[in-house]
Amino acid sequence: MNKIKEKNISPIAYRFFLLQTHYRKQLNFSWEALEAAQNGLKKLQNKVLKLKNENEKIETKKIQADFLKIINDDLNMPEALALIWEAFKDQTIDYNTIIKFDTVLGLDLDQVQEKNIKIPTEVLSLLDQRKTAREKENWSESDRLRDEIKALGFVIKDTSEGQKIF
Repeated sequence: MNKIKEKNISPIAYRFFLLQTHYRKQLNFSWEALEAAQNGLKKLQNKVLKLKNENEKIETKKIQADFLKIINDDLNMPEALALIWEAFKDQTIDYNTIIKFDTVLGLDLDQVQEKNIKIPTEVLSLLDQRKTAREKENWSESDRLRDEIKALGFVIKDTSEGQKIF
């Protein structure tokens, strides 16, 4: 565990790494795989934060039933994670559902806060362009840039304090 701490890998990222292999199978450990798991966890946290900020309610009975079926099938965590990623892709999951799932996963997703987001320079550049477009009241360009940022996995909220990105 000391080596993991030295490499700045969070304990939750280590847990996420372990969840990617079924408990009955041999775990193939590598530092690269562990770092990839940490990056994957950050992506998951960003998606959860996005859901939290959108606060959209959608029908999730099917995915909840699928999740329970998978978990009850010999605690198949890799398949459960695959289901979650697919649900994000298909937009068939909401914040409350992912938090319910996290009671099984133990990834502290309800503790995710904005500081966990690392915003790529490409997105920051688009954000600056959008701010300029809004200042010039070029609403169509502003909307186009917002959609482009959304396609990259981020949500923008316009507040009295300016743009917030999640």
